[in-house]
Amino acid sequence: MSGSEKRQRDRLVGVRCTEVERAHLVARADAAGLSLGDYLRSAALDARPLRAVRRPSADHALLAQAVAQLGKIGSNVNQIAHVLNASGRERSALLDRALSELSEARAVLFQALGVRPK
Repeated sequence: MSGSEKRQRDRLVGVRCTEVERAHLVARADAAGLSLGDYLRSAALDARPLRAVRRPSADHALLAQAVAQLGKIGSNVNQIAHVLNASGRERSALLDRALSELSEARAVLFQALGVRPK
């Protein structure tokens, strides 16, 4: 799309949908190699998209498996923290940092899946 065509698109159209509906739309856009906006515009206006986006599509099944694995690791780290707390020993800064990093990684994976963490 040329710069002049982008500048002509100055109106925003908002649509409310569920997380599941959005995930389906994103998956279809990824499969078509388009941004979500280009996919919706081409579907709604029955128009051919100007060009495909050159980005790899997310493998949602693998991302979901990664989220599950992070959940298991987080559970183990929480159990370690619980044992340390129960024994009267201080939690280390390293343990707190590990929990924080797990939380950040989980958030990134949920964002890649197009859903909000529960």
